[in-house]
Amino acid sequence: MHRLEKVGNILAEQTKKQKTVEQLKGVTDQEISEVLSLVRNTVSEDLNKLLTNQEAIRVKSRPVLFFSRQELEKNIVVYLTIR
Repeated sequence: MHRLEKVGNILAEQTKKQKTVEQLKGVTDQEISEVLSLVRNTVSEDLNKLLTNQEAIRVKSRPVLFFSRQELEKNIVVYLTIR
């Protein structure tokens, strides 16, 4: 498995754990780098590639937060359906 895929998988797993709107907190590049034992700037480059491929969503804050687009869209549909 390539590094980009690993970063994408961790992002998806972490986004999926945030099941309700109240739990949405996003994932930082630092958190992913610690899970994969990679340098933060390398993970940041991969997250930017995922953004370019429209596989991730970035929230401009400090620290910058990321979500898996696919998992977030699933959460929103479930949330809106329940409401």
